[in-house]
Amino acid sequence: MIRVINDRYWVGVSAVVVSGTPDRGVNREPMTKRLPQDNAYINVLREGMVTNPLDSCGIYLGTTTGQIFYNRDDGDSWELILDSLPPILSLETGLVV
Repeated sequence: MIRVINDRYWVGVSAVVVSGTPDRGVNREPMTKRLPQDNAYINVLREGMVTNPLDSCGIYLGTTTGQIFYNRDDGDSWELILDSLPPILSLETGLVV
């Protein structure tokens, strides 16, 4: 199963692979740098990936095993920002004032 966000980003739920496209789906490129690859039994539910509307490069990925990964460089590399949470069913971003 693949989810499309803003016609640019895809997440495959059978592996930790996020793909991006600069041309609305004609070509896709994997964006997996610093995402778990070996023995990674991680799933992402349909609402588990979100982009930050205030940061054009901000992408968040929440997993059913309780991790949140963040990307701030348009898919070039990922950072684990939270671990050991309950299963993440959905993510949202918002402005706190």
